[in-house]
Amino acid sequence: MTKYTLNKDKSDGYGGNITDVKIVNKKSELKKCLNNGWYEVDRFTPIITPIKKWWNNFTTTQKIGILAFIIPLFFSGLKWSIETYLNHEYHSLKKDYKSLNAKYYLLQEKYNDSTTILNEKIETISQQLKTKKASGKK
Repeated sequence: MTKYTLNKDKSDGYGGNITDVKIVNKKSELKKCLNNGWYEVDRFTPIITPIKKWWNNFTTTQKIGILAFIIPLFFSGLKWSIETYLNHEYHSLKKDYKSLNAKYYLLQEKYNDSTTILNEKIETISQQLKTKKASGKK
């Protein structure tokens, strides 16, 4: 909520001026006062105004030094958080890959075993057929 400080000069009757101070919270009230001869002196926004006042206390070289310190910290923190997110995001995929890889090797071993067993059976059957043919020709 923004607070506006308004001033209005009045003559004191002796040739001097007295300044009336008024604090307004609403924009509609601010517009009415500005139309009635008041002028805005200060605008206070709760979070932004103190930070601006603090920042304006520094010289240009001090501001550059502060930014040179803060910007690398920000980007390194951003990089770390992205890497952490990606590591956790793909951690389950890595587990799935490892388990699938293990299952693939087990299936490959079973396939190789079954092909060797089938090849042995084929050889025994072919030898039996050869012996039957040989015995049938005599």
